[in-house]
Amino acid sequence: MREEQRKRARSLLGISGFTELAAVIEGVKPGIRSCATGKKAAEISELASELNLCFDESTYAVEEGIATGGIVHTLRRLPRRPEKEDRRFIYIGVDNLAIHFMKTFDTRDHRRLGFSLGYPKCCIDFFERNFSQNTHDLVPLVGLTNEGRYEPLLNYACRHFGYKLLSHFPCRWDCEVSYALARKTFKALEKHDPDLAKETVHWLETDVLYSPEVVIAMKNPRREGNALLLEQNSYRITGELKADAVRFEGDTALVAENHAVRFRLKSIRLLPFQSQQPCFL
Repeated sequence: MREEQRKRARSLLGISGFTELAAVIEGVKPGIRSCATGKKAAEISELASELNLCFDESTYAVEEGIATGGIVHTLRRLPRRPEKEDRRFIYIGVDNLAIHFMKTFDTRDHRRLGFSLGYPKCCIDFFERNFSQNTHDLVPLVGLTNEGRYEPLLNYACRHFGYKLLSHFPCRWDCEVSYALARKTFKALEKHDPDLAKETVHWLETDVLYSPEVVIAMKNPRREGNALLLEQNSYRITGELKADAVRFEGDTALVAENHAVRFRLKSIRLLPFQSQQPCFL
């Protein structure tokens, strides 16, 4: 990928989309599915052609549905209106057969769509068991083997900030098949953008406070009693929020700035991809 193409791809697809594109170029994944409006879709189609990849888009528009922490989990199909800049699915694949399978199974068959995107069978099984009309974000349900670890390369919580090496919910935070896929994706990203690869791993190796409303990735938080203190540039938080401390009271996390509580979060999970301590307070 030439430098000009790299910059254009990052601009059009974002950090996570660029990571997926690198994986497709290097044969790690058969294809990508994303969303774009008409003008951007045309630009992405042109870029895909330059990279000797195939491109297509859905014949229907999509409308964003249920979201968690700024990440959309459901989409609704709508008729396309040519006069509008409708959002639609776009597909980039290694060949037309990959595109055909993605388009055929999209919104119709989760299982076959997962296989067409190169997801591991164990993780597709996990998705099918748990995804439902009332359960869309599966991160809180991902577990471990008895003596497993929170493998940073499988940190799918930090997709909220654009950093991820997977495009699916892993069935476990130590899933061997997903780990092998993440390692290959990292190598592909490192080949095409070594600085982004380094930045991605930096933020994947964090302790993550995960809730439906707010997600915080904390790099080396300092402990003080029942609180984690956050320094500038040492954390990522969803939205336009700022914070300097997270205090814990029972099953509630109080997100504070300048001693003022900004959010009270329940249904929290602490994901220790850095400390490896499930209860690191």
